[in-house]
This record gives sequence, structure tokens and C-alpha cells, in this order.
Amino acid sequence: MEHIFFAFWWLIFPISGFIFGGFGMWLNYRRHRDHMDLLKSYADKGKEPPPEVLKAAAGGDPMNDPYDYGGYGYYGRRRWRRGAYWEWRRVFLFGALAAGFGYAGWVDNFFSPGSTHAFQLVSVIMAVMFAGSLMFAILASTWRNDSK
Repeated sequence: MEHIFFAFWWLIFPISGFIFGGFGMWLNYRRHRDHMDLLKSYADKGKEPPPEVLKAAAGGDPMNDPYDYGGYGYYGRRRWRRGAYWEWRRVFLFGALAAGFGYAGWVDNFFSPGSTHAFQLVSVIMAVMFAGSLMFAILASTWRNDSK
């Protein structure tokens, strides 16, 4: 039993992702069901629900509506991730990963015997990601669109 855990320890992460995803979907279902119960109570009383309740029941939060966030459209809530800062953050991330895997591929048999080629392959992939991120970071820093 101990061997199985040490061989497949990494399965903890995807399984916990599935569990958290299922829990999030269950919470979304409960929220939608509660909205429908609220609309049903308004219909039973013969009253018209307020527009905020209708908007929330339609799937949008009136305080944080993704379709009307300062005119930025559907991805307006995540607009703060689309700046030059986040592009440069990816440059440093992929640069560090490329350097780390490159070092691991250069030092023969230090981590595990026979893993040199795998580390070199991952290093090349991370270097390509670094080059692409560098290009996007330079473009994001040079031609920014702050009109909205």
C-alpha cells in the first residue's frame, strides 16, 4: 500500500481539483435553486419581482455583472490580468523554469539517472514559452490600450 502512495502521490492534485470543481458546481446549483424559489414566492403572491432579483436569477450578480463592467464586455472582470505587469510576470516565470530545467538537464545524473533528455526537452519548451512571453510583454508595454 505504501508503494502505491509513493508512486501516485501526484494524483492528489487532480482529484482535489475534481472535488473542488464538483463542490463549486453544487454551490452554483443551490444558488440557482434559491433564486428560482424566490421568484416562485413572488409569483405566488402575485407581485412583480424587482429588477435586481430578475437580473440575479438570470445568472448575473447585480454587483459584479460580467456583461456590464464599465463597458469592457464579457471579460471585464478579468481585465486587470491583461496588463503589462502580468505579461512581464510570465516572462520571469518561464525564464526561471527554462533556466532551472536547463541546469537539471546539464548536470548529468544529479536528480535521477537517465532523466537528462527529459529535462533538456522541458527546458527547450520553457525557452520557447519564454521567448513568446517576452514578445508579448514588449508589445504590451509598448502599445498599451488604456482608452477604456
